[in-house]
Amino acid sequence: MTFALKQRAHYVDPKKSPREGLVPVSDPNQDKEPETVLVVDDEENVRQVLSWALGEAGYRVVFAANGEEAISLLMENEGKIDFVVSDVQMPVKNGVEVLKFISTMEKAPQVVMISAHSDLNYTQARAMGAANLVAKPFSIGVLITALREAAANSKKVS
Repeated sequence: MTFALKQRAHYVDPKKSPREGLVPVSDPNQDKEPETVLVVDDEENVRQVLSWALGEAGYRVVFAANGEEAISLLMENEGKIDFVVSDVQMPVKNGVEVLKFISTMEKAPQVVMISAHSDLNYTQARAMGAANLVAKPFSIGVLITALREAAANSKKVS
């Protein structure tokens, strides 16, 4: 496994980089496209931090400020989004409504729900089709682990 840090459009060799918290990503010499994550959260600072951190971890990131925007992006890009990281409680359409929409998609992305306070528990989220439910606050490492587990589980099903 290669450890690298993706910065903007290139990879940085961690042996030459003083940065900490490197996470394993696919080999930078491969022609494989990075996986795409749709981050859905009504808090701009959360979207920005997650977009930056997931981008640094090697993911391509798009984001939406609410469930309605997320559903529009999912419809426009069906089959092109690999994961959705969605807050549960948001205005316009909430994360549960996004999850219900995703369950109707032919090429549905894996979903990790995030929430600081919610009536939705892990078992309910899994029953609705989410790969995981992560409680805020969380470390980026916890979120990346949840995404990797979702990817591994989807490959077992495929």
